[in-house]
Amino acid sequence: MQNPRLNPELSSRIVLKNWAIGEDGEIEFPQTRCNGGISAYDNYKEKVKVRSVSISTILNEFNITNPDILDLDIKGAEFQVINDKAIQKFQVVRIEYLTVINGKKIGDLNYLIEKLKAYRFTKIRIYKHNELPLSISVNGTILASK
Repeated sequence: MQNPRLNPELSSRIVLKNWAIGEDGEIEFPQTRCNGGISAYDNYKEKVKVRSVSISTILNEFNITNPDILDLDIKGAEFQVINDKAIQKFQVVRIEYLTVINGKKIGDLNYLIEKLKAYRFTKIRIYKHNELPLSISVNGTILASK
């Protein structure tokens, strides 16, 4: 929660919510100290229920009519979120993706690419975003723009 303190000129525009990004509803999320790598797909015994919201709901609840950049690092939920047609309202979308979590295939890179193309993103770049020894078909980043 340091971002508001580190950005005093923007602090009045920063809204912190304890939400998961995905589909509208509620999900069980691991109750553990977050190191930036926690996913709802992780096998932790202790879980907490949190509100899950779609991109459409966020845009509606905050009355955002002309969004510019969508940056997703949501540890597997990208395969749900990509189905939200509100994504086509953005000019730039950056998605960190994982197609396999805990040895289980949860999605396919080509599915994400095809959805972005259907939303009229014409410039799509896929690249590794870290040094993990994983194939780009399993882990990487997509940068798409119109």
